[in-house]
Amino acid sequence: MTKRKKNFSFADYAPKFDSHIRASIPGYMELVRDCVNLSPRYVQPGTTVMDLGCSTGHLLAAVRRINQVGRPDVDYVGIDCEPGFMPYWDGRRAKNLR
Repeated sequence: MTKRKKNFSFADYAPKFDSHIRASIPGYMELVRDCVNLSPRYVQPGTTVMDLGCSTGHLLAAVRRINQVGRPDVDYVGIDCEPGFMPYWDGRRAKNLR
């Protein structure tokens, strides 16, 4: 009987995912910084900001943080198909971040 190969899942690496992605992608932190710093130009009052494939929610939480005071009526929604990231989402929840 052959052993069935397990499908790859980023969620298997959830505990170290953020540090792994920072180390694996050259310029990743600069890209995150630029996205966060540019977000006030694009996040409009009364809208919803969505992050598809949000993994741990780190980027979305940072975008919310920088825009919250000036645009408190914006909703931030992260979507990911990997339930293994759920503990990280729970730790980042806020009134308008889910």
